[in-house]
Amino acid sequence: MNKNEFQLQVGNQVLLFIKGVLQLDQTRLESISWSEDIKSQVGLDSLRAFDMIVYIHESLGVDLPENMGLEFEMTINGIASYIINQYDLELVEAFLAKTEDEVLALMSDEDDFDDL
Repeated sequence: MNKNEFQLQVGNQVLLFIKGVLQLDQTRLESISWSEDIKSQVGLDSLRAFDMIVYIHESLGVDLPENMGLEFEMTINGIASYIINQYDLELVEAFLAKTEDEVLALMSDEDDFDDL
């Protein structure tokens, strides 16, 4: 698999997390540009963006780095590049192996503070 195909696979997996965090339908999900800021495209606020990053790290099986800032672009391409460049191939492949149901179940298992 070449680098572009790998980036595409990781980006598609990132879309599952966006879908889960914002509960987007497939049509809305497909309208997201991979090179434009996600927050402005889908109304992703800072708290939801942080949730998504936490879920991605949980799915990778790693702790959120203590010194983590959003040093990557909040685009599909930016997040995918971060994952590919930050973590070893084995972790990324395990991330890619997660099904949509597994991703959504991960998010539904978390505490929901929206009701507070």
